[in-house]
Amino acid sequence: MNSSSVAVTGLGVVSAAGHDSASALNAVTAADGLIGWVTSFEPEPGAAALAAEVAPYDLDEVLGSRKSYVDPVASHFLAACAYAVRDSVLDLSGRRGDDVGIAYGSAFGPLESATAFQQRIAEKGAKLANPILFGHTYVNTAPSLAAIEWSIRGPNMTVCSGWTSGLTALMLGADMIRERRASAVLAGASEALSEPVYRGLCCAGLVNHSQDPAEWRQSPGIVPGEGGAVLVLEDEAAARTRGATVRGHVFRACVRSDAEPARALATALSSCLGAMPTGAGPELYVSPAGGCPELEEAERSALAHVGLDPRDARVLRPARALGETFAVAGPLYCAIALEALAPGEHALVALLDRAGAGACLIGRKVG
Repeated sequence: MNSSSVAVTGLGVVSAAGHDSASALNAVTAADGLIGWVTSFEPEPGAAALAAEVAPYDLDEVLGSRKSYVDPVASHFLAACAYAVRDSVLDLSGRRGDDVGIAYGSAFGPLESATAFQQRIAEKGAKLANPILFGHTYVNTAPSLAAIEWSIRGPNMTVCSGWTSGLTALMLGADMIRERRASAVLAGASEALSEPVYRGLCCAGLVNHSQDPAEWRQSPGIVPGEGGAVLVLEDEAAARTRGATVRGHVFRACVRSDAEPARALATALSSCLGAMPTGAGPELYVSPAGGCPELEEAERSALAHVGLDPRDARVLRPARALGETFAVAGPLYCAIALEALAPGEHALVALLDRAGAGACLIGRKVG
């Protein structure tokens, strides 16, 4: 892919830590984190019950407009978009929306609404299916609602590539800017915890079964999280012309699918390291480590393969504080990195799942 940098002018975050990237960074650097008991549904006795949940919030208040029903996955994305647009001071009035795009990713999509819709059909028959719920069962409902909310009429892409979906969306959004298909792109992802998502992760043997949230690190397995994260991407010259504050730059994003996650991550890391402007190593490394032993071993193997020693850089492990946020991790970790970086510094963000991996080189230029 083209490796010329793309400016980041806005950050929008919804996480267990709160509704901004600074709160997310503070949670990641704190000792305790935000791991607790799942409350969105009632787990079976003896089953895994840990989660990093987003606190309830009023989407109508965030948007300034009333919605009859919005699936939590769409809600988290819409809220993150609202925060990102405000942060970038991006004017979407008039015909500006013709030149703005959306790139969206999700690993699981709106399973809560899809499950409720199917259950009603099973119980009452197709004649009594809920038409309101039906419109919220599609994975691309979230970016479609965002396009309607802000009158965005440019390219609109939805990608599903597992836990790297959000990074894939970020990569596609950056390409839209480089190829001049859009002057600005809202690139991000969202996930929401629901019973079918949680049960599926448990059946895959991925979830931590600790009986004490404070001691979950002593047991293997991830703690599922949720939320949304959006970055506003723009051509740097155009952003500065309109007076925008450039929060940072995406230098390169790379996603690879492979039956061997270590090999996929090594390839992605190598590609991003090749885009380092100075040729030196990054000052910050954002690790995907979240408690899954096989993935953490794959990370160690990939780092050794590319000759990268995390001890040579500051290291952040967001999943240990905010839970495993799946597709959200890509844009969320980039937003956290930009909060942590000083001018002239770069961060290498790594992502992993059982079917592949991704990496992103992000940084802040001097001046």
